[in-house]
Amino acid sequence: MARLVTGFLRMRWLEPVLVAILAVLVAVVLGNVIGRYVFSFALTWADEMARFLFVWLTFLGATVGLARGAHIGMDIVVQALPPRPARALQALALLLMMVFLAVLGWYSVELVQRSMTFRTPAMGMPRGYIYAIAPASVVLMLLVCLHQFVRVLRGREPRDA
Repeated sequence: MARLVTGFLRMRWLEPVLVAILAVLVAVVLGNVIGRYVFSFALTWADEMARFLFVWLTFLGATVGLARGAHIGMDIVVQALPPRPARALQALALLLMMVFLAVLGWYSVELVQRSMTFRTPAMGMPRGYIYAIAPASVVLMLLVCLHQFVRVLRGREPRDA
């Protein structure tokens, strides 16, 4: 069971989703550019769709980045400390991240609920569908932070190799 949870929280399963979103994004933008400059016909929904796909790509990519430890961080203080205080500082940082993510999640759910009545201009879909990726990503990031927090409390590195 622990291997299953750890495998899930590494977010490798999310990489094909990111690749698919990026492929659709590139296809939509390329199709619109070709249509606009070769055929003098633009797809009215293409710019809007590209923007929304980019938002989804950003939030899901941030989740993968957190799981991999790829975000920019300053660990010079942690490296200079002895092991126990270093773990305490890592635990504090993870707690602060979880608090921030909880606040972000709370307000992103509110944003999704409020924006369901507003429709996008070109595609006519509720804006809440676009913003729904924020609370979903927050939940995934909270799970990753919680897993890393437990690892730090057990005296291990926040992320496995």
